[in-house]
Amino acid sequence: MLIRLSMIALIMAGSAMADSVSLHEQVRCTDTVVRFKDVAELSGPAALALGDLVVANFNNDKATVIVTLASLRKLMTSEGTDWSAMSLRGFSKCEVSRKTLKKQIGIEAKQNDSVVANPFDEVAIESGPTITLRDIVISQIVQRSGVPGGDLRIIFAPRDDRVLNIVPGNHRVEVQPFGRSIPGRVPMVIRRFDGDRETDSYRVTADVTQRFRTAVTSRVLRRGQTITASDVEARDSYLTSLRDQPVTDLKALVGQTATTSLQPGDIIYTDHVQTPVMVRRGELVSVNCLSGGVIVRTVGRASGNGSMGDVISVRNERSRETFMVRVTGRRQGTVDQSGRELARGDKDQGAK
Repeated sequence: MLIRLSMIALIMAGSAMADSVSLHEQVRCTDTVVRFKDVAELSGPAALALGDLVVANFNNDKATVIVTLASLRKLMTSEGTDWSAMSLRGFSKCEVSRKTLKKQIGIEAKQNDSVVANPFDEVAIESGPTITLRDIVISQIVQRSGVPGGDLRIIFAPRDDRVLNIVPGNHRVEVQPFGRSIPGRVPMVIRRFDGDRETDSYRVTADVTQRFRTAVTSRVLRRGQTITASDVEARDSYLTSLRDQPVTDLKALVGQTATTSLQPGDIIYTDHVQTPVMVRRGELVSVNCLSGGVIVRTVGRASGNGSMGDVISVRNERSRETFMVRVTGRRQGTVDQSGRELARGDKDQGAK
């Protein structure tokens, strides 16, 4: 599949929300003027209406200009933006470089490739001197991640700059990544070919982080503390790994208990919280047992901890039998279907 390579295509914003503007980190522009739609992803009618506004100019043969999030906010305010219905986010600034687009890159990806498979990607450069190996590698990382480019931050080691700045010209380029996941560290081999003959081979490494809207602490949380709505807030965070799952639902955190101490601004992962313990090992539990339309109440001793909805083992103190009870509240439970005989000891004892 042939695609037109520019940093606008490589660094796409990930927001699909209505009336939102997300500033890119870096783009290339072929015109002498830079417009709103060149530097940001626009979503929704109000945002799209800003697309043709000029946000910068390449004066005096400048090679780059900087567009900041603050300057966009000022411009949008002057245009009468309704901020109650508009979201402005993304990077704090965007570096815009000027280029003359003289070529295309043809990328042919295999049908069932994934980032774990060590595939080979061939890139054919049709013409022109402006595309570098860096452009090609970034394009492949974005394509393979399956994530909008605006949600990725790709950093190369300084030692790889010399290789990445190489202009392959009309040579065929083959990229072989070895990384097992994105985000994460992605080592790769780049090969250049003249016809069928390999002319060069290079090894480079990219550190890729991915942006997520995560829950973070707004104040210190102590281990065992019950979380309230004022303890947490949503924030864009760049993650280096998905081995630990970040919490994204703020409402789901309220009422949970912290399993570890957290400092303000810490990302909250699923193993940092748990449902509050309603029954503790060794405590006496008041148990309701439905028997023939009659509720029989008894007391048993818990064999382990249990949160709301958990099924735990409880021992009847009279009969000494152990049964399974579903936790329904603080030191309360009901007999699970498999444990309906829990109250029998009480009934039998009372008949004697």
